[in-house]
Amino acid sequence: MSERADLAQDDGLAVRLVARILLVVILIGGPIVLGWVAIDLFSVRQSLVTARSAMTEVRGALGEVDIDEAQNSLAIASEELDDASRRAGRFTWTIATEVPYIGPTVTVTRQVVEVADAAVEIAELAVTEGQQL
Repeated sequence: MSERADLAQDDGLAVRLVARILLVVILIGGPIVLGWVAIDLFSVRQSLVTARSAMTEVRGALGEVDIDEAQNSLAIASEELDDASRRAGRFTWTIATEVPYIGPTVTVTRQVVEVADAAVEIAELAVTEGQQL
């Protein structure tokens, strides 16, 4: 019987050790991942603001039939959205989507980047078609 008790005690120690290691990983890794996502969220926000500004310039340039200016502004918008897409596609964002309170914000931000990217693609088609006219 003492042999069984020793095995049970060893199993209990192993379980406690694994639980402690997991707790330390969560307590240290969690804030690091969330901090990384927070920094990326701010960077993505800035990229979206810059892309929106560039798209406004595209609209103005198309209104004035200035195709070169429209292409330059589109290039800026596209570059900013590529940066935003790269950041929003990181593994840390996938983890953050599962975190309560933060997950919905991360998910919506990813969707906004996708929609903005689609808008730039449509604008690129409009500029290309306008250039051919």
